Amino acid sequence: MKEPLSFYKANDGIKFYLVNCGSGLTHLIVFPDDTVMLFDCNLIDDAEHPNRNKDYILNFFKNVIPKKIDEYGNTFQPIDIFVNSHRDTDHLKGLKDINSVFPIQSIWDSGFHVNIPASMSLLSGDRKPQIRFYGNRHSGYGNH
Repeated sequence: MKEPLSFYKANDGIKFYLVNCGSGLTHLIVFPDDTVMLFDCNLIDDAEHPNRNKDYILNFFKNVIPKKIDEYGNTFQPIDIFVNSHRDTDHLKGLKDINSVFPIQSIWDSGFHVNIPASMSLLSGDRKPQIRFYGNRHSGYGNH
């Protein structure tokens, strides 16, 4: 079995961004091969805190997410993996906004459901990534 991340060389440099979003989490990881992982998100409209509101965070992402070229020669900035630790609002708010700018290719979801408004469904529209559920059946998480 491989050691975690042992396939990267010490000088490859994983970029790990702890994004200030107020409450909840928004962590962005860019791996040396330009794979992008977003761990949870909480985008809010907060005029009182312009350095952590939705527009500020989306602009930050535009500056750090690598650009790629699709099969038609178009440039885009995908998020390869979105990891949702659990479905509390402050761990997935703004996901639709993110997906509209940075197409999400895959979602890894714990499968742990809480009562959230229907408007907070993970994604809608044309860009529906593959969703994989991970978790420990014994702890009540994951597929049953």
